[in-house]
Amino acid sequence: MKHGNIFSFGGADDSGKPEFFETLLKFSGTGRVERIYSEPYSDGQWYDQDEDEFVLLLSGESVLEFADSSKLELGAGDWLVIDRRTAHRVVRTSDNPRCVWLTVFGDFSEMSANL
Repeated sequence: MKHGNIFSFGGADDSGKPEFFETLLKFSGTGRVERIYSEPYSDGQWYDQDEDEFVLLLSGESVLEFADSSKLELGAGDWLVIDRRTAHRVVRTSDNPRCVWLTVFGDFSEMSANL
């Protein structure tokens, strides 16, 4: 058995980077579950991934931007599914509380959910 605390990042602040990524679980293909801790920052890098991504913001506030210039504000408890090859970036993350994310990556084409 393995266990931990989703909000315990021990040393993440010492990395000098705006975000700390940790893979919690890997499954078939490129599928994985990650948690992300974000220092407050703005104008993050663009992502254009080969897999679908489920994003759940557990704490903090953030703004995401998409290639079509649309923006989405997220608060604690908000989630979204970002389809593969959808260019996006984090425009802003909050200082207090800091952003903690839970993300799931994989092939969602054959999945259905009642979220």
